[in-house]
Amino acid sequence: MTDQQQCATLAPVKLKYLDFLLAVHKARQSHQKPLLIPPDEQRLLEIIAVQYAMHQPLSMMQALELRDELFLSPSAVSRKIDNLRDAELIRVVVDTVDRRVKFIEPAENALAYFEYLGTLMPASTVG
Repeated sequence: MTDQQQCATLAPVKLKYLDFLLAVHKARQSHQKPLLIPPDEQRLLEIIAVQYAMHQPLSMMQALELRDELFLSPSAVSRKIDNLRDAELIRVVVDTVDRRVKFIEPAENALAYFEYLGTLMPASTVG
């Protein structure tokens, strides 16, 4: 299949998720919002937020085991957690039953971050 044929095949298809990714990429390139974070930290934040939304908050140990999903070493995951905490996007909460266990939860700034990404979504699907 030639490039021209492939473009003709893809042109009529509305790829909403791809449009959304393009909108995020453009926002990151233009530095419209300083809240945009690096992709690997964004992925970690998404995992933390989804687990929290499912009422299964991620423990610190579980987060360090995400190395296969994030393609990062445990020390790199730990640094990303520190970066997210420094940016006040997550908070670490000590378990009330076992004080050795710490859970990671999204903070208010993370919710604002997801709200901002949500504003990019409708704009990217207009068309």
